[in-house]
Amino acid sequence: MAKVCLCLTGKTLWRNLQIIEKYREYIDMVELRVDCLEDTERLNIRPFPEQANLPVLLTIRRKQDGGYWEGGESARIIRFAKALAFAQTDQRCNFSYIDIEEDVNVPSIEEAARAFGTRIIRSFHNFHGTDSDLTSKMRSLRRFGDEIIKAAVTPTNLLDVLRVWRTSRELAGVEKILISLGYSGLCTRVLAERFGSYLTFTSVKGESDFPQAADGHLDPKELIDLYHFRRLNEKTDILGITGFPLKVTDSPRIHNTIYNNEHFNAVYLPFPAESLASFLVFADEFGIRGASVTVPHKETVLPHLAAMSEDVKQIGACNTIVRGADGWHGYNTDAGGFAASILALIAGAVGTSDPAGTPDSIPGPPPPPPGPPPRGPKGGPG
Repeated sequence: MAKVCLCLTGKTLWRNLQIIEKYREYIDMVELRVDCLEDTERLNIRPFPEQANLPVLLTIRRKQDGGYWEGGESARIIRFAKALAFAQTDQRCNFSYIDIEEDVNVPSIEEAARAFGTRIIRSFHNFHGTDSDLTSKMRSLRRFGDEIIKAAVTPTNLLDVLRVWRTSRELAGVEKILISLGYSGLCTRVLAERFGSYLTFTSVKGESDFPQAADGHLDPKELIDLYHFRRLNEKTDILGITGFPLKVTDSPRIHNTIYNNEHFNAVYLPFPAESLASFLVFADEFGIRGASVTVPHKETVLPHLAAMSEDVKQIGACNTIVRGADGWHGYNTDAGGFAASILALIAGAVGTSDPAGTPDSIPGPPPPPPGPPPRGPKGGPG
């Protein structure tokens, strides 16, 4: 099972330890971002793994790689060395992992890490896009077979995320961490196990003194309680909502709550797609079973439907698609919900003396569309 790693970006070790205690039940390990610490705190990191009582990933991230380290490279290497020094026989007292960027070549640090049982994560960051041949790039990272290779890329569209998915398939069986940054890459974090990632990174929210470690990080509680990360597996049905820009939607909260209460092995995710065609390509290859469709795709989806309900035909818009044996089947649940709301409003205005106006006589939304209910998503404007 992919591990949940909480990135610690506090300015003091004491504050980081406080955050660990607050989130301990939600996480498997932590990443100590030494570059976020105050200068005086950086001198005292060696005992931190024992204090944390969790596996700790040691990271000193340079500014060019999205971090805050402004000192020279020699000073950074010295910090690495001091953190690994005086290793104890109890591995829990040592750093469990160390992040070394692809262009760093310091054999003494790597030899010390291996001697002390510290796993090396060889990392690569692309903040400007997604490499066209990401598989080859990742293969080139590993210098020794015991290293975990890591790539964090920045998708500009859903097809970039699809490229990351294909890379995960091509590197099946290889220990790796494969991440897409930003909101578009949320599915790679929630579905880390399916992407074959060794772990998924998280950042705390609502703590003013804890900056987010990377764009797109989820809070550990959100990952576990909303997306039910620990229960997701290869048999989990993937559903979601597509639209653009899709920055604000309550649909994942609504649907995932229902799935959890009804014990469905399913997860509902946002899939922002500027182009409907890109979503459909992604959905076919990724195995998405159904989706809510919101602006601007409610009309443009019609030519791609193998079948559609009468509501869709009459209204000329579709807000729900469910995968059928012959392709996508389209439905519109907006009309029924809107009609029910209007009738309820009218009933309230006229009172309940008229039996025709009582709540019991108000028609509700139409029944769920055919397909794989209850595993398909309920429609909605998102």
